[in-house]
Amino acid sequence: MTTRLALLATLLAAACSGPPDIAGLYMTTEHRVSQTDCNAGEPASSSPPYFRIEEEELFGATFYTRTNCESEDPGTCTGGGGLLVEETDDGYRGTASFALGEPPNCTLGYAVYEAAVDDDLLTFESRTYSESGGEPCTTDEAEARGSDMPCAGYELIAGVLVE
Repeated sequence: MTTRLALLATLLAAACSGPPDIAGLYMTTEHRVSQTDCNAGEPASSSPPYFRIEEEELFGATFYTRTNCESEDPGTCTGGGGLLVEETDDGYRGTASFALGEPPNCTLGYAVYEAAVDDDLLTFESRTYSESGGEPCTTDEAEARGSDMPCAGYELIAGVLVE
């Protein structure tokens, strides 16, 4: 009976725990990119030795961002990208859409960002979809087309938690 109660308590705690805390500094263990499609990509020609996932807040809403780092010093962190706002079972995800230019020279874009953590390993993936000549030239149209547009790029960066 005690074993059943302990198992039940463990299952309830896991079910109610929500997504893991992904904030922290990670040492890069894998970095893959593709500039043409959303396949697994090729090893990146250069990789940041570290990347940081930071928790931020705006108007009471919590979100996460990724920056690339040259060392463990937060002052060396720049670039990166991706807004993670929606909780998932093992991390967070987010999307962004954009429209640039005017028809017929409009470019629509849609990006999907996902971060998942398994023990101390965090995997951050981004997929960008884009199409030229879109009309109407609005972010709403880009969002509506989303991943139905051709994939224009993929990035995967993975790392182990340092701090």
